[in-house]
Amino acid sequence: MLDSTEKFMPFHGVSDTIDATAWALPDGAMARLGRGSVRALAVSPDGSLLAVATKIGLWWYHLATMSPLALWETERGMVSTVSFSADGQWVATGNDDGIVKVWALAEGVCIAEMARQTQVRQPGVSQLAFSPDSQRLAATGIRDDKVDVWHPQTGEQGAKFYDTQVELRGLTRPVAFSTDSDLLACTNSEGIPGTTHSISVWNLAAEDCIACLTEPTDFVQSLCFSPCGRYLAAGGYQGTVWVWEVKTWQQHKANRDYGESRVSVSYSSAGVLHATAVSEDTAVVWDVERDERRCTYVEAQGSLHGVHFSRGAQFVVAGAREWTVWTVGNPQPRKCLHSHTAFPDSLVCSPDGRTLTAGSWHDGVKVWDIAASAQHPICFKLPGKNHYVSVSNCGNFQATGIDENTIKVWEVGETAPFLTLKPSEKTGEVSAAALSLTGNLLAYGDSNGTLSVWDVRCQEYLHSLTAHNGWIHSVAFSPNEKCLASLRQDGPDTRLWDVENGEEIGEFPDSTNAIAFSPGSDVIACGMAKKILLWDVNRCETFMTLCHAQQSWWPFALAFSPCGRYLASGAWWHRGMGIKKVAIRLWEVATGENIVTFRGHPTDVQCLAFSPDGTLLASGSYDGTILLWDVKPYLQNETP
Repeated sequence: MLDSTEKFMPFHGVSDTIDATAWALPDGAMARLGRGSVRALAVSPDGSLLAVATKIGLWWYHLATMSPLALWETERGMVSTVSFSADGQWVATGNDDGIVKVWALAEGVCIAEMARQTQVRQPGVSQLAFSPDSQRLAATGIRDDKVDVWHPQTGEQGAKFYDTQVELRGLTRPVAFSTDSDLLACTNSEGIPGTTHSISVWNLAAEDCIACLTEPTDFVQSLCFSPCGRYLAAGGYQGTVWVWEVKTWQQHKANRDYGESRVSVSYSSAGVLHATAVSEDTAVVWDVERDERRCTYVEAQGSLHGVHFSRGAQFVVAGAREWTVWTVGNPQPRKCLHSHTAFPDSLVCSPDGRTLTAGSWHDGVKVWDIAASAQHPICFKLPGKNHYVSVSNCGNFQATGIDENTIKVWEVGETAPFLTLKPSEKTGEVSAAALSLTGNLLAYGDSNGTLSVWDVRCQEYLHSLTAHNGWIHSVAFSPNEKCLASLRQDGPDTRLWDVENGEEIGEFPDSTNAIAFSPGSDVIACGMAKKILLWDVNRCETFMTLCHAQQSWWPFALAFSPCGRYLASGAWWHRGMGIKKVAIRLWEVATGENIVTFRGHPTDVQCLAFSPDGTLLASGSYDGTILLWDVKPYLQNETP
């Protein structure tokens, strides 16, 4: 077994490079803000390394210091799970495309690659587990009941169970080997909602099911055998722990005292069963047999990304802002900041070009220093959801969000909102809100399709009209505040309104997924499935169509440069198109020419923003990162 990071040759030299924002950057990118959303955690058998599966790749950390050591598997990214072999020689990764790789840890090379064969639309890997003798590797799927077993060194298929083709809910599908490596336990929900969610135990040599445990009434979060081999434990999604005797498969114990938490179970090397109960923002570790609380972690900034118990009984939590590590018996945890942030929904750059602010759905606002991209962002936890960031004429960052059906607007950094607007009780659920550039107007849409405009200075409604026959997805003011656009969530229904009189100016053709106003308010870019329409506001007509290649469909993010001469578009990722990175395109508005195409995010581009001088483009992605692109070489005598 490897016992220190000195034996991990691939990490040598990398750990001397402090600025991890420059690791594995795509062509054209200057820096990466954030390290990707956390999907899974694993601690090396000797307790020296932490492997973190994220949407951009596999991060390696030195567990004692939590300093980053390396970033692997970035060609595709979307790593969904990770697992170590018991002898410490190998690490396995699985991704959302159903690809499983086995890596020789000392050399840092992939020695085997396997693909899950399933007919469901999403073949992604849910969990991986090595057998204790390191001779087998089992994998389960995110959307199906199939379990694959391979020889990890060769990739040769050893067995497979549950070859069902029913598409299931995307939940964790735990799998576990017995201590002697002879048995495999895995979950089976039969693919039918409301049915019993059983656990099946298979004899691997005979490929025969020897037990079917039907006691679980909810989805199983985790499975593990005791070191002595006498027990199998399971943790559920609704705060329950079950334990069975392996010899008879009779239930030994059932605890239902952990609330509505998701429960992960783990045996220490001494055979003590721990249950980690995780709610939205709290993780509690219990000694199951003694029914004693061992330690508690509360995440003050957001939801918990992941929880893992190492073989040495170390408890690792990934919170919204920090790693927290406990050792059983030591009540004082170690805490270290990290940059695995939630994905941004909106981006805006400060007038001086030094600061970038990102707003997200449920994770508040984060402020990044562009010149010091290696530093952690300043985080502001705000109540509610849909935190859309903007910058006022005075240069102050503002965040508009929805808190319990009340619209609130904050100056970023202040604890109390400077504007609070509670709609009438007759109004439907508020679904979108936006502040105008001057801050004089606030618009919001609701689930009934009602569009309202509030005059901030006069404290009165200008308009409240039935704009759509369904849920309004987003609203946006033109920079000159004369026009207001509203998009319905489903269906081809995007409309432009005159702010002064509340009359409809026009309806955009087809199904529009995103819109952006030019700085002069005279052009609107409309992102559709396979094209972008450039719409003349004064003539109320399309004057140009920008067609996307098939691999760049669905431009959901749009932004004009400050001078209005250029348009940036970011695509969403779609299965079946054969792409590993989605496209970000820079267009010249006058000619419709695609000047340059960047590829760096492995999944959907959510938002785009230019620097005030137009030479820097920031792209925020569902992968949980922001990439900074140098567009200056492609601009022609650009002046804002």
